Amino acid sequence: MAASRSPDRAKQERERQRKLSCYEESLFSDGRILPAGIDEAGRGPLAGPVVAACVALPRGTVIEGLDDSKKVPPERRARLYEEILTRAAGVGIGIVGPGVIDRINIRRATFAAMRTALANLAAPADCLLVDGERIPGIPTPQTALIGGDARSISIAAASIVAKVTRDRILETLHRLHPRYGFNVHKGYPTPEHREALLRYGPCPQHRRTFLRWLEGRADPGSTGSSSELEPAGSESVRLEQAGLVPARLEMARLGEDSAAEALTAQGMLILTRNYRCRFGEVDIVALDGDDLVFVEVKARSSRTFGTPEEAITARKAHRLVKLARWFVAAERPAAGGIRFDVVLVELSRRVKGGEVFCTRLEHLRGALDFTHL
Repeated sequence: MAASRSPDRAKQERERQRKLSCYEESLFSDGRILPAGIDEAGRGPLAGPVVAACVALPRGTVIEGLDDSKKVPPERRARLYEEILTRAAGVGIGIVGPGVIDRINIRRATFAAMRTALANLAAPADCLLVDGERIPGIPTPQTALIGGDARSISIAAASIVAKVTRDRILETLHRLHPRYGFNVHKGYPTPEHREALLRYGPCPQHRRTFLRWLEGRADPGSTGSSSELEPAGSESVRLEQAGLVPARLEMARLGEDSAAEALTAQGMLILTRNYRCRFGEVDIVALDGDDLVFVEVKARSSRTFGTPEEAITARKAHRLVKLARWFVAAERPAAGGIRFDVVLVELSRRVKGGEVFCTRLEHLRGALDFTHL
């Protein structure tokens, strides 16, 4: 009896795969060369980044068992993830961390992650299938599909890649912050996660705007510029609330954004940005493999960066060492070594009064030797 059911199941799976590929097949028939699907993971959690994936599959690709990531058990997701990476014509990933989510809101952060994922494809897609709604600000033709991860093979593949990528990030974060159980709930507001928040308070990976929403004090879709995120009386908070951001603060923020994108592209995990304590502030704290990395970002409009020693004074170096020790004692990260990097970013405008953009970036790994301090 079981033998007679097996061919039926195989036939049903082939039919399901055929239907799942209908949108892509139509695009190939219309002359498209490289259609791609985009999906995200992590819009709803209280902690961790939002991750987007963009996947382009060759025409006629069949991946048995591929479906919406929410319908696939973790073990099968891991297998599908590896098969997708092997068989895809291109895979791009975009990651936006909790600090940016708090600043620009989750909807904009999701679109930013999707645009990065599209940009990270090895070859540019000539059309997109997007789960949910269209992505603003991109020239590539796109079709939005509600429930697209169950209707399109490339979106389903993107949903698997985004989900597995984000889950692995949360498992890494669990090593750094084991009290919260990120490896189990992946940052979602389970009773165990809420209990840990009540007991220990938030860590740098928590989205402050989401926590305020959880307490009924804010909407997580709103922009998260608040004195709860920065010290009372902070110059940047006061100016942002007044709608005024001076050029030097705009340059610093854009420089940090460019540096964070570059570090993420290198495979580093951004743990927190603008970390403050009694010893001062460091622009980025990241994890590079097992190493904890403290990153100073220097954004300039000049084409002459100078040396790392000129960028960071001896006094600043001493304060960074104290800050690093404070961070390790307060956050208890399960990391190996500690490294201090410098990222130098050159910013410019194409026309006077126009948009500022990054023209050059240098990442100096281990640029500052603190062993003698």
